[in-house]
Amino acid sequence: MSKQTKGVFLGVVLVIAGCLGLAANLGYLQLGVEAISLGFLALGGYFLLNYFSGNCAYLFPALLFIFLSVPFYLTLKGFDNYTWVQSLWVLAPGLAFLGASLQGGSFAPLAIPGGIVTAVGLFLILEDQYGISFETVMAATLILAGIVILWRSQRA
Repeated sequence: MSKQTKGVFLGVVLVIAGCLGLAANLGYLQLGVEAISLGFLALGGYFLLNYFSGNCAYLFPALLFIFLSVPFYLTLKGFDNYTWVQSLWVLAPGLAFLGASLQGGSFAPLAIPGGIVTAVGLFLILEDQYGISFETVMAATLILAGIVILWRSQRA
């Protein structure tokens, strides 16, 4: 399979999965909650198998579908009124970006958006669970980052 064919296949699969998810969420497709979220998990597993068979391009969609299956399941089960579930929708793509960036090479720049999106998701969870304001968490993060930079500069 050529690189262009693989890209077309991946794009078509992502569009079909998105349409099925949207149809289920809007109520046009009546499937069990477990079936839909397990479908996302299975699709992520399929992409993960393709990644392990040697195609590096499949790592990001694999991680994205695996991580998105959790908030998708919780939302369809009726837990979407909890703010921490809504924060998982932000956290899942950030973790997928970070996971894909760990393979290095041309995927290394994905660490930047992954870190930003993951941090925002974590900030939202901390704010909801502990009542800590976003500004307080951001200030504590800046202090911690400064301490780490100072500590690393002393060791260098």
